[in-house]
Amino acid sequence: MRWMVDSLQPYLTLENPHFRQFIAGLNRKFVVPSEKKMRTTMIPQLYETVQFTLLEVLKEVVGDEYFAVTCDIWSSLALDSYFGVTVHFITTDFKRKHLVLRCLPYNESHTGLSIKDCVISVLRAWSLQQDHLHAIVSDTAANMKSGLQSLNWIACFLHLLNLVVKHAVFKQVGIGKLIKKVKKLIKKLRTSTGKRILNQNQVSENALVTPCDTRWNSYFYMLECVQKNKGAISVTQLDESLGLGSRQQLNPDNWEKITAILTILKPILYCTKAAEGDGVAISEVIPLLKRLNIEIDGTDGTGVQLMKTSILSEIKRYFVTTYGVETRKEYAVATVLDPRFKVAVFQTRENAQLARLMVLSEMQLALSTSSTAKDPATSSSDSQRDQETGNSIWDKVFDDSGTSQDEEDQEDASRIELQNYLKEKRSPRTIDPLCWWKVNGTKYPILSKLVRRFHSCPPGSAASERLFSTAKDVAGTKRLRLKPENLECLLFLKYNLRSLNGEKRAPPEDFEAPNSRIPPTPVLSESRHSEEETSDIDISDTESDTEADTEADTGND
Repeated sequence: MRWMVDSLQPYLTLENPHFRQFIAGLNRKFVVPSEKKMRTTMIPQLYETVQFTLLEVLKEVVGDEYFAVTCDIWSSLALDSYFGVTVHFITTDFKRKHLVLRCLPYNESHTGLSIKDCVISVLRAWSLQQDHLHAIVSDTAANMKSGLQSLNWIACFLHLLNLVVKHAVFKQVGIGKLIKKVKKLIKKLRTSTGKRILNQNQVSENALVTPCDTRWNSYFYMLECVQKNKGAISVTQLDESLGLGSRQQLNPDNWEKITAILTILKPILYCTKAAEGDGVAISEVIPLLKRLNIEIDGTDGTGVQLMKTSILSEIKRYFVTTYGVETRKEYAVATVLDPRFKVAVFQTRENAQLARLMVLSEMQLALSTSSTAKDPATSSSDSQRDQETGNSIWDKVFDDSGTSQDEEDQEDASRIELQNYLKEKRSPRTIDPLCWWKVNGTKYPILSKLVRRFHSCPPGSAASERLFSTAKDVAGTKRLRLKPENLECLLFLKYNLRSLNGEKRAPPEDFEAPNSRIPPTPVLSESRHSEEETSDIDISDTESDTEADTEADTGND
C-alpha cells in the first residue's frame, strides 16, 4: 500500500497479469489483493489509521504551542475544485515539520466567508486551537485576502514577486513584443524543418524551452536557453527554408536586450528559489528583499533602464507601501530571532530599532502569560488561607503593591537576555538557524520560546502548491473518473506517511476521523471574483499592446 501511494500507482496495477506474475515469482504463497479490496477496504483503513496517528502527534507536539497554516485552491482536469490546507510547526527539539491536513473537495462558491469557515472547521476537526494560529499564508486573491484577514493573513512572498515581474516587466510594450517574437521563433524551430536545421547546427530541440503563461520564471528559462545557443540560432534563423522574414528574426538589438533582461531578472529568480523550500522560514524575506534591491540597483540597465526603475518601484509598492514587510511583527521578530541576520539586514536604522522593541514586547508578553498561568493556583491557596485566618483585609493592604516591581524585573530580564543575544557574533549564512537554537536555546529561554512561534511560518504557500502539483499527477488524463474523496485520501497518505516516517497507531473502535466530518455550508452572499489582482502572468500571442488585468481566482491556475 505504501508503494502504491508513494509512487502514485493506479489501483488497476493489482489486476495487471505481469505484475501478478512478478509477485508470484517472489512468493507464490502471497495472494495479491484485488483492485476493489484495495480501493474500498485496505486504503480506507490505512487512511483512518494515519488520521488517528497524525491527530495524536499534533496533540503531543503542538498542544498549546503556536502553529502556522498555508492554503490554496486548485481545479483538476475533471473540473473539480480542491481546497488544500497544510499545517507548519516546530517541535520541542527544534525541527521544522509540515503536514497535510486536507485536500478538501470544494465545488461550492469560493467566497471569502466560505474560505474562512472552511479553514476554521478544519482546525477544529484536528483539535488545533484557533487562538494559537500564528499566521495563515496564501496568495493575494481577493477572496483569500478578505476571508483570512481576521486569521492574521500573510501574503505569499512568491506570489508578490510574481506580481512585481508581471507589472514591471511583462506589461512593458517593448519587452512584451520581444518575448512574443522569441516564442514565435521557437515555434518555427520546433517544426520538422526547424529540427533538421537545428541538428545540422548541433543544437538540440530540447534546448528550446516553451514557457508557461502563468509562471514568469518559465519565460526566464526560455530567454536563457535562447541566449546560450545564440550562435547556432543566429545562423539557423537565416535559412530560407524556415520562411522567416527580417522582422521575425532576432537582430543585434534584440540579443542585447535579452542579455539585459536576464541580468535584471536573475536576482528575482534567486529569491524565488531561496524562498520556496520546505526548510525556509519567514525570517528569509527581509534579507532577500535587501539583497534584491542591492543587486538590481547595481546592474547596468543599459537598454532596459525603464524596466530596472519599474522593478524597484514595484518592489517598494508591494513590500513597503502595501504590506509593510519590515514593520510587520511576523517578519521583523522572525528576522531578529534568526542568528544569521539579527538586526543587520533591515533597510533603515529606524526599522531595526522598531524590530528590537517588537521582540522585547513579545518577550514580556510571553513572561506575563506564563506567570498568569501560575496565578490561579496561587490566588486560590491565598484566598483559602485568608478564609481560614479571617485576614481577608490583607487583600486591600497589598493591593497592587508588587505589580510595578514585578513588571520592572520582567522587563530587565527580557532586556538583558535580548542584549546578550544581539551581542553574540552572527552565525554563518549556511547554517540552519533551528540547529543553532537547539544548541543555544538554554542560554536564551525566553527567546527560544518565541522562535518556535515566529519561525513556524513559511514565507509562501509553496507547500500547498506542491500538494496540487502532485494532485495533477494523481488525477491525470487516465484517472479522470477518480472520485474527489479518493484523491484526497491518496494525497493525504502520500505526504503524511512520509512525514510520520511510517509511524502508525491503531485507532479505537469509536474513533471519528477528522476528515470524515462535513465542512460548513459555503456562504453565497459574496461574488467569487473581484478586482484584487493575482500573480497570474498572461502573455497573449496577439499583437495588441493593450493588456487588461483579468483578475481570476489563482486556485484555477
